[in-house]
Amino acid sequence: MSDNSPYPSLLSLLLATQATNQSIKNQDTETETLRVDVNLVTVGVQVLDRKKRTVPGLTANGFSLFEDGKPKKIAFFSSEPQPVSMVILLDRSYSMGESQKLEQARSGMRALLEQSHPADESALVVFDIEALRLLDFTSDRRRVQSLLARISSERAGSSLYDSLVVALEGFSKARHPRQALVLITDGADQHSRLKLDEVIRTVQGSQAQVYLIGYFDPKEDSVFRDSGETVTLISGQEIDNPRFVFRRLAEESGAERYFPRSDEELQQASKAISRDLRSQYTLAYYSLGSFQKDEYRRIQVKVRQTGLSVRARHGFRPAGHEERSPSLAPPQPEHEPVSSDTIRERLLPYEIKVERQGNGQTFREDFADPTSGWPQKAGFFYQKGEYHLVANKLPVVNEGLVAANGPWWKDFRAALTLEFKVGQRGIQSFPPAAGLVFRMNERGYYALLVSKALASGKVHYKLIKKLIKPAGTVDLMHWTREWRPDSGRILQHKLRVVCTGSQIQLYVDGLSMGIVEDESFIDGLVGVALFGEGHVAFDELVAESPLLTEAPKSPRRDYPAR
Repeated sequence: MSDNSPYPSLLSLLLATQATNQSIKNQDTETETLRVDVNLVTVGVQVLDRKKRTVPGLTANGFSLFEDGKPKKIAFFSSEPQPVSMVILLDRSYSMGESQKLEQARSGMRALLEQSHPADESALVVFDIEALRLLDFTSDRRRVQSLLARISSERAGSSLYDSLVVALEGFSKARHPRQALVLITDGADQHSRLKLDEVIRTVQGSQAQVYLIGYFDPKEDSVFRDSGETVTLISGQEIDNPRFVFRRLAEESGAERYFPRSDEELQQASKAISRDLRSQYTLAYYSLGSFQKDEYRRIQVKVRQTGLSVRARHGFRPAGHEERSPSLAPPQPEHEPVSSDTIRERLLPYEIKVERQGNGQTFREDFADPTSGWPQKAGFFYQKGEYHLVANKLPVVNEGLVAANGPWWKDFRAALTLEFKVGQRGIQSFPPAAGLVFRMNERGYYALLVSKALASGKVHYKLIKKLIKPAGTVDLMHWTREWRPDSGRILQHKLRVVCTGSQIQLYVDGLSMGIVEDESFIDGLVGVALFGEGHVAFDELVAESPLLTEAPKSPRRDYPAR
């Protein structure tokens, strides 16, 4: 903005707005009956031509701005770069460190800082299974860069949604009206207590533009590109497709998302964010009146010149809201605002089944509560206090059905009861195999399986190792046919495993089936599986760790199923 601009500075408008936001009191009763808020809404606007090149040199007269379809007067306009309050949100999970992506992410953020506006201020938040604020806003770039250099991978897991909300809360301390959040991650959200819609509402209540860099594993990203709004994991769980999530967050806030395929493209994405922030027009306007709680107001920015397109945030949720006397109080909103307090208070679905005592924990799943977190879709369902898997169509029969849920385990013992169902979808001429899955992580899992041949009454069992990358199955213990229970026609069986380091002890119906040594998977989830055509019901799954060991170091992340 030049010195002869007819518009006041953005900071002076912000200070004036804060002074204007006062409650109007009834002079007779001295009670507050109505709060009228004035919100100064700052909008970063990118203008592109048909070749997606930025278009400089436009004036305020070239723009029109609307709120809920009504024209608004532009109170501030600048075609020059404005100082930005920026939060860097960096994924430091084990997978980032293991793949060397963390070092590339640190390098990219250093490049972003070096090209930023001289008056910019930055804050730093890191996350894995939870978020940690490392640094509040500072204009000292060297301090930020020094702290970036010391970040290392300490734990596995990714609570992306929770961490976004924690990072957005930090803007309450921001000095500049122009605000941006820059996220770098290599995975999808799998461990957050918040849902995507809650994060979207938090973004709408913030003035920050949310830039996202998804540096995904190529095989994972091919699944993301080919999938819809959700992705199925090897555990059977459905998660939001991160490509869909990134698009929603970026478009809602008027920012961009990037999916680099190499270290070089990651550096280019970081520089592109810096260029985007510097080349935007800044508009601000007053949103007046009284606001209903959780109200959303749509924003539309238009440019008068033909052949140009505009990128800007879609709307906002006013910080203030209408307060009336109790007799005139509006109904409570369907969705309350979320915060870090909400995250701490909320339980994941399976946690209602977890008991903790001292340093140990026990996961008891009787499948009586259909909201406890197991997949519910075709072939997977709760019924009468049991969890059922049914496979009767190709290619499901060939690939098998697998579901996992609950805490993450390292050294532990686990047991469950299963029952083969006989009937139209039950045991066929080629009997199915079903059993207990354990130590499931992104590399694969183990499964203790039993199979029932009704004609002979024999029960067969084996232990397999299922590999995800590269895909394959290894028999650690081949089918054993000699063992037979007291009653050959019993369809219910109890399986138990005890895992200590690389040692796996196996039990079927109370009898020891041997010990296997394998160190491919040292930690992961527990679950259930069905291979072949049939129907099996599971009950009384119990997993317990009498002494919790250190946090798992392998990637605490599920892998998308093909």
